[in-house]
Amino acid sequence: MLIGVDEAGRGPIIGPLIIGAAAVEDESFLKDIKVRDSKAYTPRLRERTFEKLVGNIVFSHICYSSEDVDEAVKSSNLNWLEVKGFSQAILGIYHKLRPRFNGFWDFIGKSRIFLDSCDVKEERFGKNVAQALIDNCMKEGILKNCLNDEITELTEHVQGIIVSKHKADDIFPVVSAASVIAKSFREREVESIKKELGANFGSGYPSDARTRKYLERYYKKNRKFPKHTRLSWKTTNKIISKVSTSPLDRYF
Repeated sequence: MLIGVDEAGRGPIIGPLIIGAAAVEDESFLKDIKVRDSKAYTPRLRERTFEKLVGNIVFSHICYSSEDVDEAVKSSNLNWLEVKGFSQAILGIYHKLRPRFNGFWDFIGKSRIFLDSCDVKEERFGKNVAQALIDNCMKEGILKNCLNDEITELTEHVQGIIVSKHKADDIFPVVSAASVIAKSFREREVESIKKELGANFGSGYPSDARTRKYLERYYKKNRKFPKHTRLSWKTTNKIISKVSTSPLDRYF
């Protein structure tokens, strides 16, 4: 089994961080549809590819809210939230495929896992995800009958089947598929947030002029940021400073 994992929404100031995972027995289908990194598609083509994927592969996704992201930034750093999310997305694949395997050991023994590294040190990210995966299995009782030596052996084996690379979504088709899964679910969440807030704030990225203008206007009017905003982002402080020093501020 080939498993790819990627994220979407690490940088936005509005909306969730999504971790997507994809699993296939071989890459023939992915190559047939010429799957690519989600950033290489127009929204319409990405959606078409997403529909093809969900009908033909095994997938999972994890959603972390803006509050989850803020808490991660406050308590440690975003890398650790992504490590947790990557491991949980892999575990989600295992749960869906569980009937095909004779336990977790068999699943790991017959799998290769490819990660789009979120850490500047690719190998460290892979090892951290492997350890988090084992920890999650322990918490869920999947490995409750294993001895300490067996857990150590399994952890080393998981580390051995993980390939962690920067730009893995450009290198491995199964990671490209995961990137499409993650991005497509992220866009669904963003559209839901727009309906909830009653505003088209653009992409949600700080570099998006429509997003910044929306946040500036909202803050001027309400003296707070809208729900789903990542308050730990420096952009919020810049907006507060800009609004507070604006000569027009007294009119809002």
